[in-house]
Amino acid sequence: MVLTAVRILTDVASGAATAVGTEAGEALAGLVRSRLGTSEGGRAALAGLAADPADPSVTRELEEAVREALAADPDFGRRLTAVLADPPAVAQVYTVSPSNTDSIVIGSGSTVRRSQISLGPLTINNTRSVRGTLVGAAAVLLVLLVLGGYGAVQLFTEDRSPGGSGATSGRNPDDAAPSGAPGSSDPAAPGASASGAPDGSAPVLLGVEQAWQILPDRASLPDGWKLASDSPTAERCRSTRIGGLAGGERHYICRSSSQLDVRSVYEPGIAVSFTEVQIELLPYTGVEEASEAYIGLKEEQAAFGGGTQSADLEKQFGDESAAVTVMYTRSDGVTRAQARSVVRVGTVVAAVLVIHENGGAPDLGWLSFLTEAMAARTQQALDGEVPTATVGP
Repeated sequence: MVLTAVRILTDVASGAATAVGTEAGEALAGLVRSRLGTSEGGRAALAGLAADPADPSVTRELEEAVREALAADPDFGRRLTAVLADPPAVAQVYTVSPSNTDSIVIGSGSTVRRSQISLGPLTINNTRSVRGTLVGAAAVLLVLLVLGGYGAVQLFTEDRSPGGSGATSGRNPDDAAPSGAPGSSDPAAPGASASGAPDGSAPVLLGVEQAWQILPDRASLPDGWKLASDSPTAERCRSTRIGGLAGGERHYICRSSSQLDVRSVYEPGIAVSFTEVQIELLPYTGVEEASEAYIGLKEEQAAFGGGTQSADLEKQFGDESAAVTVMYTRSDGVTRAQARSVVRVGTVVAAVLVIHENGGAPDLGWLSFLTEAMAARTQQALDGEVPTATVGP
């Protein structure tokens, strides 16, 4: 299983076809990347993969990292097996029957043969006059389809216009929107979101730079903390990422490669018991999409390993938030601990990971501080402000 997983991972990274198909290959690659990204050795192996997927030494590092992950996390092995055992359905292949040489097969029992067109029981002579008639009929049909589509759009638009039920509104586009209607600046307008935007137009992040501003910078970190040398990073999801595979339900975190994913890694220094903090931020185009991703991330965290337990933050942050803790022992005999949270603020979802590599219990206090700071900074950005909230008590 290790060799198969690594081979598929390298195939996806290099853009080659995988043995299990595109969908299953991308799902497996996303699962392996998510799990390897929680350890220093796994991140190093993934960095090598990004640099040169064909390097044999990278393959060996990935195999070792996957073996360690399987040994430390039996549930990861079960999820990996489930993905490998569930390849996508093979698309139906259509072939041209050899009995129709010099013909074009249109469908079952239908052919074009020299000067005749056969459509089941109907035969049409393929002459110049018939061809002209068919072209004229096709042009008329096209015009009717265009007119019908235009009429349907007009009817749908008029039915949805304010105060209109099939009648043209006649509203001047320069007229001010009435209080309570979309476009009104009245903060108490019905249908408005918590940020003052009407339903269907919740504030969104405008790009990578604005997303990076939300991630805590040096000015907002406690004394002694520093950013990792390669932080922050921004990339598009390389594959479909789904939370809750083990539970049978599919909640999408990344539906496609267009989804932006920004991350930052922090080194907190010797003043605290934990050794590393990772923060991931995913901006979406709507609240519904972000809500589904929140559930997916929450389920992904809950399925991290057999020792995962639900945990309580100091309070609810943002629109919704949740946390888990996990403890596991690697082959060196040292018990590791992690505290994980996920928080949604409007159209943005963030995940926080506090890692204890040298033993010790998960620190829920600092997990709450970090989650609170991410919720506050996200809200500031969505409100059009420069994020200034700091991390700490």
